[in-house]
Amino acid sequence: MNRERRPLWLCQYAVLLGLMISPVLSFAQNAPAFIGGTQPDRRPLNAPIQTQPLTEQKRERVASHGISAPIPGNIPKIIKDQGGWYTPFNRPGMTSYYDLRGWHAKDPKAVEKAGEHLNATYSAWHTPEKIVKARNEDCLQCHQEILTEQVRSKSPAGLEAEKSKAWYQTTLSVYEGKQETFHWRHLESPLAKRTMNLTCNFCHNGHDPRDETVGSSATTPDINTAFFTLRKTVNPETTCLKCHGQFNAEVMGLPDQWHKIAETMNNDCMVCHATIRTERHNVTYLQKNAIEEEGKANSDTCYGCHGGRAWYRISYPYPRTPWPGMPEETPAWAKDRPTQSEPRYRLTAPQSAKK
Repeated sequence: MNRERRPLWLCQYAVLLGLMISPVLSFAQNAPAFIGGTQPDRRPLNAPIQTQPLTEQKRERVASHGISAPIPGNIPKIIKDQGGWYTPFNRPGMTSYYDLRGWHAKDPKAVEKAGEHLNATYSAWHTPEKIVKARNEDCLQCHQEILTEQVRSKSPAGLEAEKSKAWYQTTLSVYEGKQETFHWRHLESPLAKRTMNLTCNFCHNGHDPRDETVGSSATTPDINTAFFTLRKTVNPETTCLKCHGQFNAEVMGLPDQWHKIAETMNNDCMVCHATIRTERHNVTYLQKNAIEEEGKANSDTCYGCHGGRAWYRISYPYPRTPWPGMPEETPAWAKDRPTQSEPRYRLTAPQSAKK
């Protein structure tokens, strides 16, 4: 009895299930093949429609558009796995500078140039292993614009550059000239040429352009590294802070910040530093002798890099290099301080002043 009724029961169930699913199937058949824009409930008028499957050769040509040979090994795998499914990576995106693969370029040479840009982005010069050997000339072959570009005369809001001054531009006597770009100030300004030996790789120590974070892939820095700042190509704690930290009056045993007590000290850092911490500036990125001479003539030379141009709320923990007559007892603040500069910046021979 049950065996005779089972087929009828199954038929009834199938009919009921079909009635329930048919609207879904109907919607799926009429559903748009592409959803995008700010109104995802309706299909954009210019949305692409695939009328026939792409051949493997054409999919390979599209996927490798703007990528110079040799094609990375993962491209063929992506092509095989992607099939005919939609992906934004094989369609034109943003224009101008952001069009790295030349999707919007009309000239084939422009497409080739876009591929060269990607190759340059992943150049070995950008890796930590090789960038330490780079000279400024190597970097400026591609990045010359950092020295030639000019600041805007006005901001987008209309604020004139000459009327927008940082505090140190109006308080430090050693600040000179009109508004200039960040890189020009550090590499080409008269003060930089007199007192510094900064190079591109002093700040830029190399990074993986694929993902500026730690531990996200086999090629990014280790998650426990102390020499990495999230999403930055420069680690300010080990570079900028050296010359843009706060004036550490407490460690120096002074009653207040230098700009408040300078007059009582005759505006002369050498009142104390003629005999205290006399082993200083023994690093390759500074011109030791020139700094000493200019510091004797104008204390703003010293203060400019020791609190006068502070960008941060903390001070840099300078190494406490032993000097003649240094007290034997180590103060509490210096317990964990190194006694020499980092090996890569340490002077191996006496530095002579540049003329």
